[in-house]
Amino acid sequence: MDNITAAILDYINSPHTLGALQLNGPWGCGKTFFIKNILLPEINKLEKERSDTEKKCVLMASLFGITKTEEITQRLWFSLIESKHYMPKNRLNSIKKIGSNVAKFIPGVNNVDLDSIITVSAELKLKALGKNTIVILDDLERISESIEIENVLGYINDLIENYGFKLILISNQKELEKTNLLKYKEKVIDRTIFFDIDKIDIILSMSERFNKLLPSFIRMGNCSRYLIPTENDTILQESLSNLRTIRFALAQFSPIFTFYTNGRGNIDDIDEICLTKLTIIWRFVLALSIEYKTGTLNYYSEYDLDKAMIMSYFSRRNQNENNDNDTKPYEVKFLQRYYDAYATHYVYIEPIYNCIVKGVFLKESDLNKIDEILSKHLGIYREQTSDDKAFILNVYENFFNFSNEEAPKKFKKFLSLISKGTVDKPYEFVQAANFISGYKPIIEKNNADIISDICKGVDIFFDRIGDSDISESEKRRLEMSLTSFVESCEGNGVYDYICKKINQQEKNHEDKELEYITQLFQNDFLSFTEAFKPFIVQNRVKFDNRKPLLHLLDASLVRKRIAELTPAEVYGLHDMLQFRYIATEGLYVRDELEFISLVKEVVDATEDESMLSNLMKQKYLKSDITKILAYNK
Repeated sequence: MDNITAAILDYINSPHTLGALQLNGPWGCGKTFFIKNILLPEINKLEKERSDTEKKCVLMASLFGITKTEEITQRLWFSLIESKHYMPKNRLNSIKKIGSNVAKFIPGVNNVDLDSIITVSAELKLKALGKNTIVILDDLERISESIEIENVLGYINDLIENYGFKLILISNQKELEKTNLLKYKEKVIDRTIFFDIDKIDIILSMSERFNKLLPSFIRMGNCSRYLIPTENDTILQESLSNLRTIRFALAQFSPIFTFYTNGRGNIDDIDEICLTKLTIIWRFVLALSIEYKTGTLNYYSEYDLDKAMIMSYFSRRNQNENNDNDTKPYEVKFLQRYYDAYATHYVYIEPIYNCIVKGVFLKESDLNKIDEILSKHLGIYREQTSDDKAFILNVYENFFNFSNEEAPKKFKKFLSLISKGTVDKPYEFVQAANFISGYKPIIEKNNADIISDICKGVDIFFDRIGDSDISESEKRRLEMSLTSFVESCEGNGVYDYICKKINQQEKNHEDKELEYITQLFQNDFLSFTEAFKPFIVQNRVKFDNRKPLLHLLDASLVRKRIAELTPAEVYGLHDMLQFRYIATEGLYVRDELEFISLVKEVVDATEDESMLSNLMKQKYLKSDITKILAYNK
């Protein structure tokens, strides 16, 4: 970027240039941003050092949509009105000579008379500017189709040869290949500089305008790598080269970044967790911004990016020779392009999606929701506690600060709250038993009393959660809780009681689940096959299809029902076998081997292939079962 700046300044200051300077580059590469935010400030620095008679006037105008050359002059004069550059006295006097009314629009003079500007001839306006004028014309490729490119080039040549202007032309020459630009270019343009710079420099300059800490954040490895497209992804390469898209992403990211970094003096003041959250947000914001600016995502989009992980799982598990990238759902391709390609975990953040895609303003409550989503993803979220829960936590953390007088009362209240089921997880009851057992003399309770009191709380807890399962992770934490604080007989007693409750709960669940799936198997076989595909969640209120269950079905019922399958039901079973056993690489085979063996038994005994259902059993199910049983070896 410094080389380009130096080359342009050399052109401006050299007395020997014969034509215009062309700054050429693709759309969105940052040419206009560079001119306005980097080059012009450098020119201003130089102009401050010049004498009043040598100062240059810098005017910039866009050629977008012009239909005749007179409009260019008009735009240059409007640029003069809006100019922030100092106007030397000699030039001011020259302009005043062309008419008193026109002088009203000179910078520093109020009450602009637009009619006067329009009525003054183009020649007078241009002469009034004087030779020390730098004209920057942007968007050459965006002129109206009603004007020929050679007419514009002729006008530019006139500014250079007859008015002595220095002229910088900003363009995307690739978009002008079908015009006569190349035919006339050598007569008008003295030198072409290709705007080939490290876009990171421009992005850092852009980001600083939103927040002074943003450049340091963008420089971080996990953030800057998202600005580098992966190999062979030409669409992403084009989007990441378009700095208008990047600027849009920065604008969406800025208020969230400010929310997290407000009051921080430099990037080193931001803790690692906060930086991790911001990196996750930046990935999501950048991905959505690219999709939004390319028109793929909009207010009416019906894509389910919140379900992208599940859809991606199905796509991977259901791969076959014809499953090319074009047939994959949009959500899967989104994950592959922006997350899988960068080996990054995907987090769907609804408030950000609504902001970028649906135009919903981010309120403070939305920013808090974003933080909650990320904290849960990182496993550091703490629910707001009630006064009772806060009291329990305070006893754990500050019991050593209790006085001899207040300790009995506080420990008794602690046990009372536990006995009322105040805590949220099974392991917390064991943890409480281990803790309070060390203070039995203070609360005047024996082992049996403590176990009895805490088990009352366990009963209340299980009544409260109803049919909800205790997850495997909670069971592991329950087992680990035996050694929290000091292992005690009270803790062991409560642990044993909780295990019995869990076993009874699981037995009750299993009985209900078996009753439900038996009804489905017997009376609605197609719904049964659909419900047992992994990650199909509709029926999880009735049973959990993620755990082995099919081996529990009555053997005689299985034999009878499989023998009676209709053609549609055979195909439904084939589909289920593919999803449940083959796509999961035998995940449930060992546990549900009895069910699979019963199906094999019926299929092997099927002989009458004149019936379509029997023929389909041989064609589809036999092959499926052979593949499935291979996972049991």
